[in-house]
Amino acid sequence: MKITTLVLLCCLSVVLTKCSSDESLKKESNSTYMASKETVDNNLDGIVVIGNKTWMRKNLSVTRFRNGDLIPHVVNPSQWESITQAAWCYPNENAANNAVYGKIYNWYAVADPRGLAPVGWHVATDADWTELLTYVSNNGGNWDGTSGLPLNGNKVAKALASKSYWNTIFPTGTTFFGQIGINANLNNLTGFSALPAVSRESGGSFWYTIGDAGYWWTSTAYNGNSAWYRNMSYNYMPLSRSFEDKNAGYSVRCVKD
Repeated sequence: MKITTLVLLCCLSVVLTKCSSDESLKKESNSTYMASKETVDNNLDGIVVIGNKTWMRKNLSVTRFRNGDLIPHVVNPSQWESITQAAWCYPNENAANNAVYGKIYNWYAVADPRGLAPVGWHVATDADWTELLTYVSNNGGNWDGTSGLPLNGNKVAKALASKSYWNTIFPTGTTFFGQIGINANLNNLTGFSALPAVSRESGGSFWYTIGDAGYWWTSTAYNGNSAWYRNMSYNYMPLSRSFEDKNAGYSVRCVKD
């Protein structure tokens, strides 16, 4: 009887110790779990392989870094203008835009060592975007059927742009010159599905109407104050490259490591 009681007490002790340990582990890993779940639910439901790179087909939409830390949601324009740390907002600060266009981030979020991209991914570098442009242009992605990069700019925006959501002010019957907004049935040859979310100026105000243009940060700095980005517009044919202040707000695309 005493042996049976002792065995039962030992078993109970093991169970209680395991439960306590499991609960402690659960609390310790909870923030990381939430970040992982958010990543799986919102970002990894579509990928596309273009050349030697695997890209997400959606703009990034996370509110936590890879380690589970929250990224500040900054609404106020003055605060956005003066902030020198990571921040995000909704396009036009309207949560309804998130489902299609993802979130807007400043470059401080892109460069944060805690990791904006999910595990196994990274925010596309300037070199990643250049490789994408070059591959598409050299492999039938120019809107006019030519191959290679012309001296006066590229012609690949249409092959990268989604078939939907881009604005157009062109009248019916307008000649097709490679603009994204004309004859959208011919868009997205690559499956990249670029979307025209607005950008947020370094001053904190939103630029463009949703549907007009898409802006994407690269993870590559230009200098101490600016970083490289890519953009395309509904009424233009190239994927353009320039740099902007790091507290501007753009979409983000990720590439598999």
